[in-house]
Amino acid sequence: KGIGGEVQRNPQKSCHVAWLRDGETGEAPWPALDDTRAYPWREENLDPARVVALWRGEIALPVPEAAIVATAAIGLWITGRADSQAEAEEMAAQMWAERDREKYGTATALSA
Repeated sequence: KGIGGEVQRNPQKSCHVAWLRDGETGEAPWPALDDTRAYPWREENLDPARVVALWRGEIALPVPEAAIVATAAIGLWITGRADSQAEAEEMAAQMWAERDREKYGTATALSA
């Protein structure tokens, strides 16, 4: 439920996740995580260097970071690695916090 139809959980909006696991289907509501911060999704700077900078922790973008964690949480839950939404969100947050920030090259040509 991204802005342009991409597979991304927007942490500012609730969403319904349709799932298929072991031949069974269902739908699960996921609540909004934070609807208090405005974020200019359609106007954001799409410089690829910002992705690297975000990964490496060189820039802080709380709403996009929440989208990363929230999207990963759905993946963890839907694949059965987490038994609940809360567990999935906790696991995803831990994975993000413990990521190898040096895995990708230094962000260059970063613009504001």
